[in-house]
Amino acid sequence: MKIPQSFKTGIKNTFYDKKVHRYSQEEVNNQGWISIELTDSQDPFYANVQFKNLGQIQEDYGIRDDFDAVMTTDEEVDVNSIVKYHTRFFKVKQSIPSDSHNLLIVEKWEEQEHQ
Repeated sequence: MKIPQSFKTGIKNTFYDKKVHRYSQEEVNNQGWISIELTDSQDPFYANVQFKNLGQIQEDYGIRDDFDAVMTTDEEVDVNSIVKYHTRFFKVKQSIPSDSHNLLIVEKWEEQEHQ
């Protein structure tokens, strides 16, 4: 069954009410230290963000790894992308497409320096 665009638009307008910012990443080498610099892409998207019932989602989708939240959105978001919701950064671990949305499996992410 094909879901009509009007239905998808209704879902978006009703449930995708949280503004999420996308960030691009750039490695910066500073005298032997590599750090990741994040730049807000100025292309935010809207999603439904959920921090509860993660065990049920893990079971429903057969996900073995731990994660900190899920986001549902109509946007295409690449795996390993860094996104920011409210004041917290997240790394997209999985993007699972559905007929009406994409389910993003995300984990908390903090910029770290590497040698």
